[in-house]
Amino acid sequence: MSETLTGKYFDDIYKSFIKFGDNDVISGSLKVLSDGFGNDLPIQVSSTDINFTGNTTIKENLIVGETSAATGLIEVKGLTSGSVKITVPAVAGSLTYTLPATLTADYYLKTDGSGILSWAAGGSGATLDGVAAAGGNATRNNAAYAIEWQWNTFVGGTNVYGLRFTSNSTVETNTSHASVQGLLGINLTGANAASNVVTKAMYISNLKTGTGAVNYGLHITTSGSVSQLSNPLMVEGHAGGGFIFGSGGTSNKGQFWSNGVTPSITNYAFEVLSGGGVSINTLNGSNINIRFSDSSSTGAIFNNTGFTINNRLNLAGAANGGYGLSVTPATTTGTSVFTGINFTGTHAASSAQSSYYRPLNITYILNNSASGQTGVATGIFLNCTETSLNGMTHTLMNLLVGGVSRLLVSNAGVLTIAGSLNTSAPSGGSTAAWKLGVAASVSPTSPNRTIEVEVAGTTLYISAKTTND
Repeated sequence: MSETLTGKYFDDIYKSFIKFGDNDVISGSLKVLSDGFGNDLPIQVSSTDINFTGNTTIKENLIVGETSAATGLIEVKGLTSGSVKITVPAVAGSLTYTLPATLTADYYLKTDGSGILSWAAGGSGATLDGVAAAGGNATRNNAAYAIEWQWNTFVGGTNVYGLRFTSNSTVETNTSHASVQGLLGINLTGANAASNVVTKAMYISNLKTGTGAVNYGLHITTSGSVSQLSNPLMVEGHAGGGFIFGSGGTSNKGQFWSNGVTPSITNYAFEVLSGGGVSINTLNGSNINIRFSDSSSTGAIFNNTGFTINNRLNLAGAANGGYGLSVTPATTTGTSVFTGINFTGTHAASSAQSSYYRPLNITYILNNSASGQTGVATGIFLNCTETSLNGMTHTLMNLLVGGVSRLLVSNAGVLTIAGSLNTSAPSGGSTAAWKLGVAASVSPTSPNRTIEVEVAGTTLYISAKTTND
């Protein structure tokens, strides 16, 4: 307890009084305070401000500001013109922060949600694996700053990813194929300031090297039951746009692979042709080329080819080794009608034309110029192996007009013609050339041979000779 002034005279105690250093009254300018002997104190006072020039210790609460009068503000000045200000928002309520009792290098302060601060590891900042889960929707605008995340010592394995997005949510209600709902969305918008700008919403590059390496730019896997649609890829584009793969040229053709084909430089399953269209490659090396044309030329013959099949006949010595198109029908039961290859069409000219309508057109060139080439070229080859017909009737060929048979060839080789049979005239004569029946040595054998002809179920024998005597 300090000493009282009771009973003291001023001339005895004036030295303990606090006064302004100039012994004048207070003003708008800061004045140093001193005792009665003129000893300065580390404090300056004016009518509006107080300036502490020495160390200041506050043993109780320090309240800065006043409700509804002044916002609390603490400003710490530096050695130069800089300063740091600490203030609070002008809202109701109060916050209390409790600092940790110790110091930890390269750590950052984090709160427990109640104002209790503690040190957390993170080097110069929080680590990516230490980021807390989002508490709500947010948008971050990185402006023109590019961000690159690297995993330069990452070691992958089965189902191990450097970055992975997962969800096991079952609350989706979307039923529209046009919906933008998804786990990951990438969106580029805005009008380009320059012309002919090429943009890519996503660019994936896999440039791994090494012996026997197999690189995939994108691997998509989906699953579903019989009652579910499972589409690995859905592509939508603007009018005039399409699906592009490969960079063009003979050595940079885009290629698709099936699971049954081993990927290699030459053993592709599906590729883009350099002249347009696609090529489908089989396991044995043969391929199918499919081209679609939008030619609008008029008057040209064979100008518009919608479907082209090219068979590479390079299988030396192989029996039945080359097929341009192979169709294997499925097993049918009941009264079903199954057609292996079906052509349907309508030719209805709206005006006088000289066009040719050919539902089935086969044109080929035989040029057997190579030395030693043998074999048989057959324009149309039809071969059936009968194992068991039971009650079925087998017809090799049946040509009809309006549902009425005009020419029929049975499996026994019997030719049935609804009209007359006309042949070209033989050289040296005007009579039509006929070949009827078979030469027979059966009765009657005189004079030499007979030709057997059956007419209306009756067998007739035309006399013939094998010698010109």
